[in-house]
Amino acid sequence: MLRISDRQKDQIQAARAAAFDARLRSMVVAAMAEAAPDVPAADVAARIDAALARAPAHGMETERQITRYTHILAAFPADHANREEFAWLSLLLEGPGGADARLDQITAALTAKAAP
Repeated sequence: MLRISDRQKDQIQAARAAAFDARLRSMVVAAMAEAAPDVPAADVAARIDAALARAPAHGMETERQITRYTHILAAFPADHANREEFAWLSLLLEGPGGADARLDQITAALTAKAAP
């Protein structure tokens, strides 16, 4: 029988988290380079950092939720929560419902804003 110590479990979990972080950052950087090439790389990195820091407070727990959340927030300035033109985003992020429902609402709002 194979036994894994708590320390080994922690190391495995940390390695998985680091791998997810690296994949996520790579995906978001690539998406932003294509969608908004005028946004400097340092700003994209700051937006990713801000999104990852705020994700737990907005109930984003799964890799899928965190990925969607980070992709969405990377499109907005890091200080979006303090800017009136993005108040709608804060309302949806802090609104009722589960994380997936709120992400769906944000996606729908963004899609509606992009429609001609």
